[in-house]
Amino acid sequence: MLESFTAYATLHGLITMGGVVGIALLIIFGRSQPASRQTLIYGWIAFVVVVQIVRQVSGNLPGNFDPQRSLPLHVCDIVPWIGIFALLRPRPWSLSITYFWGIGLSIFAF
Repeated sequence: MLESFTAYATLHGLITMGGVVGIALLIIFGRSQPASRQTLIYGWIAFVVVVQIVRQVSGNLPGNFDPQRSLPLHVCDIVPWIGIFALLRPRPWSLSITYFWGIGLSIFAF
């Protein structure tokens, strides 16, 4: 299915809308259940860690490794890890980097 993925096609729109709906549902749930906020944060951190590990390992396997795509380390490879730090220890620098790098520099990675 990914071989036939075309930017700005119907599938691209559906995936984007699914992401937007998922994010909205997480926000609504997190605000309506303040006691479960920490559970939601730790669940999101676990999800990001698993996705990043799978992505990095599968992208660097001998059959998938392409030096032009895999090297150098891109901003969208670093932002999730800073985002995890921002969730665990919210500091102005980590929140700012996550916001500006995540939205401004990594928007096409999503």
